Amino acid sequence: MEKKHQTLPSEQSKYLITIHLETSEDPTVTRLLSIPPNFTFEQVHVALQIAFNWSDIHLHTFNVWLSDYRGPTICDTPCGPGAIKLRINSGRGGGLSDDEDDVPTKLESDITLAEVYENPNHRGKAVIGYEYDPGDSWAHTFSLIGRASPDMNAQFHAPPDLEVFCFGGEGHHVAEDSGGGEGWEAVKEAFKKGKKGDPDDLREWYREMCANGEKGVFDPYKWSIFDINERLAQTFCPDVLKPKGTKRARSDSENQESV
Repeated sequence: MEKKHQTLPSEQSKYLITIHLETSEDPTVTRLLSIPPNFTFEQVHVALQIAFNWSDIHLHTFNVWLSDYRGPTICDTPCGPGAIKLRINSGRGGGLSDDEDDVPTKLESDITLAEVYENPNHRGKAVIGYEYDPGDSWAHTFSLIGRASPDMNAQFHAPPDLEVFCFGGEGHHVAEDSGGGEGWEAVKEAFKKGKKGDPDDLREWYREMCANGEKGVFDPYKWSIFDINERLAQTFCPDVLKPKGTKRARSDSENQESV
C-alpha cells in the first residue's frame, strides 16, 4: 500500500534550491532547481540525475546534517561524531537498518523534502547532501534559497504545472566513472591540451566509452538548460510537452547554456 505523506502547512510553494557538485572546479557545476516540498527523496534523486546528466548506474545516498548556519558546502558543515543526523537511501546494496555509526536510516520513498526542511526540531538548520557513486564519491550539497514565487515559471515561459524546473546553473556535466574530482580534472585537461597532451587517450574514452560522454567539441562551460528542462518535463509532467514541430518560445535562461 502506497504511503501517504503528511502535508505540512508550509507546503504552499516550491523550494528554490541550489545544488553544488563539490569536486569540480573551473568551472564549478551547479544547478538551481525548483522542487515541490512533497517530493520524496526518491523523486529528488531522479531530478538530480537529470539535472546533472548522470546515468543512474551507481548507488546513491542522501545525508542530512544540522548546522547553525547555512554553509555553502558539505566541508563547511559539522563533520564530527554525530554530525550526520539522518541517512536516506534506496535500500539497494545495503539494507535499511541503521549503519554501524548509529545514524538513523530511512527509505527514500518514505520521506519528503518538507519532512526534513520543515521539521520543527531543526528548521533552518538542515543541510542535505547527496552522494552519487560511492567509488568516485560525487558529493552534491543543497543550499535552500527560499521559495519560488508563483509567477517564476511564467517569467521563464514555462508551463505553470511543471513540477520541477531548472532556473539556472553553471558547468558542463561531469563524466561517469572518471575517477572522482582528480579524474574529471584530468579529462578536462586532456581536452585542453589536445592529442599530444593526452597519453592515456582520455578524450577517446570520454567520446566512445563513457556512459554519459559526448562526441564532438568539448567545452567545460557548455550546458543546456533547455535540454534539462525538457527531460524534467518528460519525466515529471509529460502532458505539458508540446507536440513535435511546435515552435518553442525562447527564454532568457537559455543564454546561460555557455555561461
